[in-house]
Amino acid sequence: MIIHEEECHPVLNGMTREDIKTAIKQMRNGKAAGRDNIAAELLKADVEIAATELEDLFEVIWNTETIPGDWTKGIIVMSQLGLCPYVKECSGLA
Repeated sequence: MIIHEEECHPVLNGMTREDIKTAIKQMRNGKAAGRDNIAAELLKADVEIAATELEDLFEVIWNTETIPGDWTKGIIVMSQLGLCPYVKECSGLA
């Protein structure tokens, strides 16, 4: 595949608040919260405040090029796949 220079749009200053607001609005409701116990519904309750707070955090991450250690971990819950009586395996859900 050939990529032409005019097709490349490098990110120079991280994310904008509008980018963050768009991402928050696109999050799916009803999903389990992560290690921080923050569900999508909480962020969506006030998108403006959430985006403002996250913008500061993302700016620090962008400038230091360091991702918080908790972001590299997940919670694994084992559940039996009981959808079919012939399936006797477990699946990890993160």
